[in-house]
Amino acid sequence: MNGNNIFYVYEHWRPDTGRCFYVGKGRDRRAWDMKNDRNVHHMSVVSLLLSSGLSVDVRIVVKDLSCETAMALEKDRIALYGIENLTNMNRGGGGVLRHSPEALAKISAASKGRRARLGFKASPETKARLRELGIASLEIFKRHSSLGPKAVSKKVICLDDGMEFESASAAARHYGLKHGNSITEVCLKKKYRCRAAGRRFKYKDAA
Repeated sequence: MNGNNIFYVYEHWRPDTGRCFYVGKGRDRRAWDMKNDRNVHHMSVVSLLLSSGLSVDVRIVVKDLSCETAMALEKDRIALYGIENLTNMNRGGGGVLRHSPEALAKISAASKGRRARLGFKASPETKARLRELGIASLEIFKRHSSLGPKAVSKKVICLDDGMEFESASAAARHYGLKHGNSITEVCLKKKYRCRAAGRRFKYKDAA
């Protein structure tokens, strides 16, 4: 992997409505940080979920991208869902166009927002930048894009009881955890963590 390809595009989904409410570009732990540099609309949704005993479903769309490619893909994903259906304050890709009053009203009534369209077509700029990453990454991108809202949250298996979940967040909800970070760390074998909620986990597709 190129040393500059350290970015990814991520989405935040509401488990109560099954809809994406935010699209972002980041690196390291940015996708799982729900406090720093989040706008008031995003924080409002997070607060609502927490008060209901739920956590944000974090989904990584494509990783190992250059900053420029990630910005272009972020812009395309926001266009896919429609900025009026998201809590994003601009259209991505470094743009600064803000929500109109009408869009903000729709965000406030997010539960009444229309369902995001299925099917995704990358812009010519995104395709050109993805070619920089090679055919393998482009094929991964196509596969993820064709899934649309189903995207790429990894399936998780609890090794102690054999239960299977669509994502670490789903497993966390089942076992009464506030978020799926600890389960993700177990699956990735990070921080020497071997258990979460007293149980062992692994990604279904892991060796």
